[in-house]
Amino acid sequence: MKIFNLPEHKNSVLQLLGAATNLSAQFTKDLNAGNIRAVNNNSILRKEIVPSPGQKQLIDEETKKIVGISDFTEEVLPPSEVLIVTGIRIGYATHTDSKKAAVLSYNEAFPPSVRNAVLRIRQEEDVKYTTSLSELINVNKDFANLADEIFKLKVPFTLSGGSNIKFELDYPKGAESLKDKKEYLEIVFSGYKATR
Repeated sequence: MKIFNLPEHKNSVLQLLGAATNLSAQFTKDLNAGNIRAVNNNSILRKEIVPSPGQKQLIDEETKKIVGISDFTEEVLPPSEVLIVTGIRIGYATHTDSKKAAVLSYNEAFPPSVRNAVLRIRQEEDVKYTTSLSELINVNKDFANLADEIFKLKVPFTLSGGSNIKFELDYPKGAESLKDKKEYLEIVFSGYKATR
């Protein structure tokens, strides 16, 4: 049995932060003064989507830090925070009504229009992460809990507060929305939050 090594873990987080770019002046000052701590963190983004060919932004005026819907304030994290993303979990749901993002189970099968879309995360136009949603879908339905569904990233990435951050979904040619139901996407960014 492996025992959790707190000093080793903390050093790894600090090394990752040291390698990160676009850190805010406030965060860098706090980091150099030793005033930063890492806490376990899952940041969520749930949104009603309308699949159609082309690029759509997932963070907008309807996803401003609302409990159960989004942990992000428009496109910016506070300058005193950095998210260290080590895994991503996605889910899909449908409902007959709009504005149901916070109350769905997100356990439905992905239709091709959504499954084949590309998720791209940018910070100050620098691409931090990109993948087809199909790569993040776990087809195994025998998980004991939601934590088991997290897709572990080979290379973690950071999102620094005080910077412009965009979450983009690029739908393929021919993508169509469902005719009789509203569609919803859930993205959970799992990892750590470095904060004062």
